Amino acid sequence: MKTSIMVSKHIISNSVERYRLFGIAEFIENRYKGHNYKITGDQEKAVVEFVENTLVTSTKVVIKWVKKHFGIAYTHKGCKSF
Repeated sequence: MKTSIMVSKHIISNSVERYRLFGIAEFIENRYKGHNYKITGDQEKAVVEFVENTLVTSTKVVIKWVKKHFGIAYTHKGCKSF
């Protein structure tokens, strides 16, 4: 059976190139500065726990879960901040 880790070739090639150019310290550096204006910190923790403990096949699943549990509507783009 073939499995997928759901990572694009673009992400892999960019990661390899960053490692080649700058070494491991740059490779593991995370500079992402997300923001989240709609949910509380506790709600965000609940979303992260849901994603970590559930086979999530798309952001649509997370969007529906957040709407059901918190009554908050997110778009696909807004959901990427989790």
